[in-house]
Amino acid sequence: MVLTYNQIITKLEAFANAHFQINSFGNGDLWEVIEHDQLKDFNYPLMWVQDQPATTERGKIELVFRVFIINLVQKDESNENEVKSDTLSICLDVLSEWVMQTDNLQVTVDVNTNLTSFTERFNDELTGWWMDLKLEVPFKYNKCDIPM
Repeated sequence: MVLTYNQIITKLEAFANAHFQINSFGNGDLWEVIEHDQLKDFNYPLMWVQDQPATTERGKIELVFRVFIINLVQKDESNENEVKSDTLSICLDVLSEWVMQTDNLQVTVDVNTNLTSFTERFNDELTGWWMDLKLEVPFKYNKCDIPM
C-alpha cells in the first residue's frame, strides 16, 4: 500500500493520540504554535508536524515532516532537563514507530536524522526537541494514474 500525504498525517495523529505522554497534536505552519492566544488551547506535551520541502527522484518521492515535541517547563526552569529528556524520548518513539510499521506500507524511513533541542523558542515556558522525519514513498510516473 502506498501512503498519501493525508494518510501520513492521519497516522502521525493516531500515534500522538495513542502515546501515553502526548496530550495534543497539530500540524501546519509553525506560527500556529507561536500565536500567544492559541498557546492556552494546547494540552502539553504537544506533537506538532510541519511540512518541509519534498523531493522527487526516479521511482519515489521523499516527504519530509518536521516533528516538534513541545512541553511546558516551570517558570524557574527547574525541570528543564527533565522536559528535554522526556521530549527527546518521545521523538525517538516517533522514529521507532515509523521504522517498525513500514514493513508492508511501501514506505522507507530514513533513520539518519538530526534531533535538535530548543528552549524558550516560542515563549519562556516551552522546551523540547524537533527532528525531520523523512519518508520515501514509491512514485510511478504513470499517465494512467492521472484523473483525466
